Amino acid sequence: MRFVLGLACALALLTAFSTPTPSVAYEVFATSIFSPVDPDPDPGLTGLLKIDTDTGVATTLVAESVGGLTSPTDVVFASDTNTVYVSTQNGYIWHYDATTGAPHDSLVVGQPTGVFALLPTAGFMDGVNSLLLDDDELLAATAFGAITPFDLATGAQQADLATGLVFPSGLSKTPGGAILASTGNPLGEIPTPGTIVQVANGMVTTLVDEMASPGVFPASNPTVVTPAADYDGDGVVTTADYDTWEALYASGNPLADGNRDGAVDAADYTLWRDSLGEEARILVTDLFTNQVVGFDLDGSAGAHFALIPPFPLPPEVDPTNSPSELLVSPEGTLLVSTLGPTRRPDNRGALHEFDRNGNHLRTIVDGLPALSGIALAPAAAPAVIPEPSTLLLASAAALFLGGRFRR
Repeated sequence: MRFVLGLACALALLTAFSTPTPSVAYEVFATSIFSPVDPDPDPGLTGLLKIDTDTGVATTLVAESVGGLTSPTDVVFASDTNTVYVSTQNGYIWHYDATTGAPHDSLVVGQPTGVFALLPTAGFMDGVNSLLLDDDELLAATAFGAITPFDLATGAQQADLATGLVFPSGLSKTPGGAILASTGNPLGEIPTPGTIVQVANGMVTTLVDEMASPGVFPASNPTVVTPAADYDGDGVVTTADYDTWEALYASGNPLADGNRDGAVDAADYTLWRDSLGEEARILVTDLFTNQVVGFDLDGSAGAHFALIPPFPLPPEVDPTNSPSELLVSPEGTLLVSTLGPTRRPDNRGALHEFDRNGNHLRTIVDGLPALSGIALAPAAAPAVIPEPSTLLLASAAALFLGGRFRR
């Protein structure tokens, strides 16, 4: 009883001293996979797009052009250099200033300005399906079955992390540093079952095999989503995350800003308290089945996570909205891009927002060209607002943990 009264008093004080903080304004980069030579009612929206998530307005940052960017497949953003990298179906990887869209100097001799790297077997449908930033390297999943790193500083190709994969179409990284890739041949008349593999220490291990239920189909894209209160980034919410939160309290450090409001405060402690024991999951956008499916990090516990709207679809269009990629927003929600259920000129590519339980929150924008990849491009950050003292919050945590672990 004494514990309950003490905790109630502490939480009451936290509530009294807490102050709401503003949400984060942000934009999203998106790649539109189809060439501008196809008929389109808005030919200005080609290549690398930028989407304002508040207004839903999409603009072209880098247009497709003959001899330049064509048929882009994925995009990643390096905030430390303000550089955006774009892969293509023809084997080129381009790099641009993320604010202006201006091309950086070519890192490949004899290639035009803006070329970061070029696959040695580049050609149509022999290109890069997906990109992933990994420390000082850019990883590329290639259509001919390799995961190839490139040095970010020089563009130099490094030794392949894996070869012999079947059309790897998506990349992600686990909290332990392993690389995940989705595989499977999407080019047949009837898509065959795909897999999710893990690449670590030179070994390729299958996590989700062709017999899994629910399974995944080719051209899927895995994303590792860690719990919002996993402040130390190890994939599990434990008491160590409280220690990280306490050390970063009132600093504004995003590592412990679990509710993504721009401040490390009492609300982030509450989120940690309510999330003890939660673990990271693999969420997979399944292009052919119009859904997102989820798995534990070892590939087990597969389950349906979300259905992509609009649904059901009319009979005259493709039977899926073709979800292409998923990422975590600065506000902690999940963004899902789609190719759309139709072809040009009837564009239906879209960007959707879901909560972490798979509930559809809103359609940010639809009617776009087919979106093949997305990446965050933060536009602004709110100011940090003063919060209650660390001592007060630590007292509440001690009361909570004491009651929890004495039982």
